[in-house]
Amino acid sequence: MRVIGKRSVVHAMLLSFMAMWAVAPAMAEKIAGVDIAPSYALNNAQLVLNGAGIRKKLFLKLYVGSLYLPERMDNADKVVRADGLASMQLTITSGMISSDAMKDAITDGFEKSLKGNTQALATEIETLMKVFSSEIKEGDQIVFNYTPNVGTVVSKNGTEQATIKGLAFKQALWGIWLGQEPADEKLKKALLGL
Repeated sequence: MRVIGKRSVVHAMLLSFMAMWAVAPAMAEKIAGVDIAPSYALNNAQLVLNGAGIRKKLFLKLYVGSLYLPERMDNADKVVRADGLASMQLTITSGMISSDAMKDAITDGFEKSLKGNTQALATEIETLMKVFSSEIKEGDQIVFNYTPNVGTVVSKNGTEQATIKGLAFKQALWGIWLGQEPADEKLKKALLGL
């Protein structure tokens, strides 16, 4: 029978820990009870989880936001301006969010993202607002998938609701969470993986 030395045991344990740590980013996360996948398939491409976090207002956890990109980026301006595949996903975690409250939040978000100059995208913003005219309830998932030359495809609970053309709209929409005046500074940092 072979005797294993203390150093060998420590070395084996260290290697095991390092192997588990290396695999950890590929495993699903759970935030506020919402499973966050490590990757997301969009148009035959595999996007990676850039970051995820909770949108809070006062003491309420309103939704979990997750951002998927072709490769990790921690520069908010570059993420907003990029004309490449991207997915922003919101999972509602509070029964306190209504359709009207979501419309108000999105309207306020566009005002801040566009520094009050929403007129040029008024038609696109109105199209998005129609998505929020039906009831919103806890557990709903709203997904914004951006594809160059196609636009932003908006889905609710897996059903496509609208396609809104234009990079300018995508930039304004992403600016709600990643702009100079984001909806939630902590969520912005979480989406950027900071």
